[in-house]
Amino acid sequence: MDGHAWLAFANLTGESVLYRWHAGRFVSHQPLGGPGAREFAVVQTAQDLYLVKINFIHGTPAAPKTDLKSCIYQWKQGQLAVIEEFPTSGGTDAAAFAADGQLYLAVSNSLTGISGSERTP
Repeated sequence: MDGHAWLAFANLTGESVLYRWHAGRFVSHQPLGGPGAREFAVVQTAQDLYLVKINFIHGTPAAPKTDLKSCIYQWKQGQLAVIEEFPTSGGTDAAAFAADGQLYLAVSNSLTGISGSERTP
């Protein structure tokens, strides 16, 4: 986009970041929230570019929180802007596909919607 190469880094334990290639290396361009991110998926239409961030888990193995919000960003004026959030539960992957003139997003969830306070020992 915009004549640059980009790298979206999903960070499970810290801030996810969008990097831009500049002067022979990737430089930080925009924070993308965190922690909890596991996967990014790029979706490009004829008019727009979207980045889907899939969140996996917050907390610790002893007190996990898997019922999280993942989000869809849209590229606008050199930045990614959140345009929609949706629930995921231990989300691990996403893929977009077109069928019958419609664009669909498939998301895989790997864990049940539990939080540390709801777990039983």
